Amino acid sequence: MDVYTIKVYATVTSSVTTVSGIINQNKNASLTLIYPKGGEILHVGQMINITWLSTNLTKDATIMISLSNDSGENLFPLSESLNTGSYQWVVTDSWVKLNGYGNPLPSINTSYIGSHNRIELEFDSNDVTVAPSLSTTDFTITN
Repeated sequence: MDVYTIKVYATVTSSVTTVSGIINQNKNASLTLIYPKGGEILHVGQMINITWLSTNLTKDATIMISLSNDSGENLFPLSESLNTGSYQWVVTDSWVKLNGYGNPLPSINTSYIGSHNRIELEFDSNDVTVAPSLSTTDFTITN
C-alpha cells in the first residue's frame, strides 16, 4: 500500500501565526460501482441491491450514494451506507427528502421516470480520498 504524507507548515512572523497539517493519501484505495452499471430497466417499487467493490477501505467507512436523472450532471443524495458492498434500495419515481437530506431546488426536474439515470458512489475522509464511481451508462426507470 502506497501511503503518501504531505506536511504543510507556514509561519507568519509579523502576527506570530502558525499553520500546520498533515494530508495522507492512500494511492491504492478505490471504489467501483458494480450494479446498476447502466443499460438496466428498473421499475418503481422494485427492490434492488446497489453493489460495489472497494479496495483498502474499512467496513466501517461510510459510502455516499447519489442518484442522477440527467446522465450524472446533477446528483441528489439517496443515502449513506457502511462499506458492506451493497445497499438495498426501493426504486422511486422522484427525489424526496430521505435520511435527513434537504429538498432539491424547485427549478430542478427531480422525476426519475426516464432513461437518463445514473448512480454515483463516493467516499471521502481526512485520511483517504477516493475517486467517485458513476454508472458507466444510463439506466431506465419505468412505472
